[in-house]
Amino acid sequence: MKSHPLVSVLIPVYNSGKYLSQCLDSIINQTYRPIHVAIIDDGSTDDSLAISKDYASKYPFIEVSTQRNSGVAVTRNNLLSKTKGDYSIYIDSDDWIESDMIEALMDYICQYNLDIAICSSIPEHNDSVTIVDKSRQTPLIQNREQIIKKFLFHKELNGSLWNKLVKTSLLHNLGFDPEISYGEDALFMWQVLQRVDKVGTVSTPYYHYRMNDASISHQTFGPKKMSGHKVWATIHAQTSRFWPQYEQIARASYAISDMWLMFYAALDRYPMDNNIRLFQKNLKDNIRLIYKSKLLSLPKMCMAYCLMVNYNFAGQLIKFIHKN
Repeated sequence: MKSHPLVSVLIPVYNSGKYLSQCLDSIINQTYRPIHVAIIDDGSTDDSLAISKDYASKYPFIEVSTQRNSGVAVTRNNLLSKTKGDYSIYIDSDDWIESDMIEALMDYICQYNLDIAICSSIPEHNDSVTIVDKSRQTPLIQNREQIIKKFLFHKELNGSLWNKLVKTSLLHNLGFDPEISYGEDALFMWQVLQRVDKVGTVSTPYYHYRMNDASISHQTFGPKKMSGHKVWATIHAQTSRFWPQYEQIARASYAISDMWLMFYAALDRYPMDNNIRLFQKNLKDNIRLIYKSKLLSLPKMCMAYCLMVNYNFAGQLIKFIHKN
């Protein structure tokens, strides 16, 4: 009987003790075997490490390592060196997955000879648990050029790692930039997509994404979020070089990324400085291109104009809307 490919589940852990058991239970109860689970605790100060070690003592396919607190990029890089599987997937330690997620994605990979299988995700607020309709679908199959274009539009396909089962050989000699704390996963996935032949996507939300106020996306605006500017600056530069037919899409998405950085900065009362002026210039230089691309709805286009013309006024308006 033909053996199934080994799948490595890579879990960076930091102070997620409140939710970690739910995450690990969803993994050990997967209908697919064989799996290998690699956990790296990034210097947690709660009971995350103890919980991880307890699971490892019960399940021989789980291995746990610990390190001094170094950030998610370094942790993910170290996890890459731990992977043993033919296919790999990152799971965030405060999220959880459907019991047949890995089986479903592996079935698609084997049936359609895919390099990556991608599912949808569903946000969970507080202690909500959404019941998922898991009717099997025919995946949308796309080649490298098609998936690159879809990624650059960054609407139906984004850079999140946790809903993508990837052929491990595609990850060799790649890594996360430790200087980027916001959007480092998107830049990593962009590099992976340069190597694919076929990618399949389904809209079934096998992945439950917890809306966690402690995550970087919900933290006060500062240097960590500011590092997100480098992500799309790099993607735009590489698109211009390797995918010139999509340069305008990349440039529009780059400017929109800076718009969202300004939005979060204004929401947190971040003062006008040279970084904000840089974002404004990028937005101003590409506002017509953004409108032409239809990447933003009319209300968001209005917000973009406000941020571009008067950052301080836009900040007051954004805070007023959020309060009401």
